[in-house]
Amino acid sequence: MEWCDSCLSEKIGASLDPLEALEMLYQVSKGLDFIHGGGIAHLDVKPDNMYRSNNGVYKLGDFGCAEFTSIIKEGVEGGDRRYMPAEILNGGRCEHLDKVDIFSLGASTYELVRGQELPREGDEFNKLRMGNLDLPPKSQTSLGV
Repeated sequence: MEWCDSCLSEKIGASLDPLEALEMLYQVSKGLDFIHGGGIAHLDVKPDNMYRSNNGVYKLGDFGCAEFTSIIKEGVEGGDRRYMPAEILNGGRCEHLDKVDIFSLGASTYELVRGQELPREGDEFNKLRMGNLDLPPKSQTSLGV
């Protein structure tokens, strides 16, 4: 195990720089691609479980909720509900556990770029599950490209 200096939940409250967010998204996506290729879904992707080392390497940790993707389950027990898609929250049949990780990574990135914790319930919580996102002002998301 390599020591990582911080978890990304420490960034909530101060929005993640867009270039840093892209680098994190790329590296964590590569990690998810690797575990999905091995038939494993993480099922608890969130800023608390994403880490950054001093040399700029992002890692995914805490595999306590991981499941084999070959198992079709009813009512998957995943991690933090703020990062779960509606299909999991509604207790439905889940045939593509790897896609749950992709939703969770997107929700985590959205939270980190906005610099605000995701809602735990209510209208905004439901809007996010439907894909209705309040994007930050353009000046905050400009990559200068």
